[in-house]
Amino acid sequence: MLLGSRSSLLGLLILSLSTVSVSARADDPTTAECLSASERTLQLRGQRKLRAAREQALVCAATSCPADVRVECERRIHGLNDAIPTVVFEVRDKDGTDLTGVRVSMDGTRLTERLEGSAISIDPGEHTFLFEAEGRGRLEKKILIREGEKNRHETIVLEGASHPGSAPALVPTPAPAPSPQPPPPEHAEQSTGGTQRVVGLVIAGVGLAGLGVGTALGFAAKSRYDDSAGYCTGNFCDPDGGAIRDDARGTGNVGTAVFIVGAAALVGGLALWLTAPSAKTSSTAISPRLGSRTLLREGGR
Repeated sequence: MLLGSRSSLLGLLILSLSTVSVSARADDPTTAECLSASERTLQLRGQRKLRAAREQALVCAATSCPADVRVECERRIHGLNDAIPTVVFEVRDKDGTDLTGVRVSMDGTRLTERLEGSAISIDPGEHTFLFEAEGRGRLEKKILIREGEKNRHETIVLEGASHPGSAPALVPTPAPAPSPQPPPPEHAEQSTGGTQRVVGLVIAGVGLAGLGVGTALGFAAKSRYDDSAGYCTGNFCDPDGGAIRDDARGTGNVGTAVFIVGAAALVGGLALWLTAPSAKTSSTAISPRLGSRTLLREGGR
């Protein structure tokens, strides 16, 4: 009886571990998702959206990502952690009593429903903050947040009821009513080939963009590698030169991966375009004109 109970417990333990393992693998990002997150990190960093950039860097630093991409994203995470400013808001009433039940919004987006005395991560730049407390009124204030500034203390005093000229309360904007859908085209049943061609063009366009990004990263890596010439003699470099070359190799590896993905997307898009079924006789006079207009729009971009 005891042996059977132990066997049952062992079976349940093995089943639980297997379930956790499968779930963990299912949540791991794919290589394409890793490359996309790496590229998105650079874009958001350039836009000074440091918090969103860190979220993307955490995606491409996952263990399922290629080693070069993962190492580069881990390096970016450390840099973003140092750059993201943090602010500690101290809100008091006119008698100097600390308030915790304070709603804080930044640029119309809610930051927190309650203050706990801890630092809040905020993107750098000038922001408009709104502080609201039940029965204590509200206050709007513009604050310039500087990159790399940590644990900055901002003291806010709520005097009481809102003044007539104070900022309006945050009211969610209702979603627009859906517009009526137009009737289906006369030859909708024959649009399969046209749809496949459009999908092929879109995928090919993404592939071209990937080739462009990969090429740009390749040139950037080459330029970065050339910057190390002043610190290196042949293959022997001082610490600064070694760091520059490591950075160039990481950028070059990411560029190569993006270039390969872009080339594959371009080939796949062209294959979809070339293998799309031709139109029926009733739409042969329309299809060439539609195709030419589509190509003109793509070329105009």
